Amino acid sequence: MRSDARSQQPAFAGLWSRWRDIETDQEVLSATIIVTNANETLRPLHDRMPVILEPENVAPWLSGEAGTDLLTPAAEEKLTSWPVSTRVNKTGGADDATLIEGKR
Repeated sequence: MRSDARSQQPAFAGLWSRWRDIETDQEVLSATIIVTNANETLRPLHDRMPVILEPENVAPWLSGEAGTDLLTPAAEEKLTSWPVSTRVNKTGGADDATLIEGKR
């Protein structure tokens, strides 16, 4: 998946929390990326996708001023997908850029 070439790197909506484990009394930092239903571009690959924030919505999201209305699938024209080698799922292999670039 690649975001629109005219834009910055995609910003995913997420949440984080700092809490204390009651069994160990150690501080724990937790984070999650929020997902939504997949758009038409990604639906053949998976039924969910990360929420990708538009650049103008990043600051409101981080400040807590944004609402749940931002938790929607990305616009179709914002993403491109292409096949890549299944070897990208294997660890320990050579770092071969052609595995990710794929055929376009």
